[in-house]
Amino acid sequence: MPDSHPEALRYLAELGILPGVKVTVVSRGPIGGPLFVRVNDNEIAPTALSKEIAEAIWVR
Repeated sequence: MPDSHPEALRYLAELGILPGVKVTVVSRGPIGGPLFVRVNDNEIAPTALSKEIAEAIWVR
């Protein structure tokens, strides 16, 4: 995600989604709904990411 979106970057950091962290897509909401992800194989409930946030994340 580019640095031009500081609010989104802060939000992702609060969720623990940082460079080098393993994120697994668990499920996807219908019709452009959110992506539900698990961060670092954490056993707590999956985290919901909006379509806009999920599309802005860069994957290597």
